[in-house]
Amino acid sequence: MRVFCDLDGTLAVSYAGKYDPTFIGRPIYPMVHQVKRWIRLGHEVVIFTARACPADDNDVQLAVACIKQWCLKYLEQELEVTCQKDHRMDLIFDDKARQVRKNRGVIVGQETKPVRKD
Repeated sequence: MRVFCDLDGTLAVSYAGKYDPTFIGRPIYPMVHQVKRWIRLGHEVVIFTARACPADDNDVQLAVACIKQWCLKYLEQELEVTCQKDHRMDLIFDDKARQVRKNRGVIVGQETKPVRKD
């Protein structure tokens, strides 16, 4: 399984104030433990973050290097870092995402019950 996991607000506490590519918040341990579990089970975990997006006009190489160091410290190994989805991913974990029913366009949790036509 290939799992994409957001960094800020999901795996690490979101930064406050002006963006600094060298600062990554403290770990959110329930998610850190989950990522370590996936890795132990042989799943591929990828850090999925806007910090790696060159369109944001930030120092991407510096940001990615800092993320990899953070991963070494808290996850005990470097992980791939990207800002792009791909066809091989199975799951995405993100603090901002909402799940949509596949091929239906219905937001999970906002489904309405069918109207009876009597």
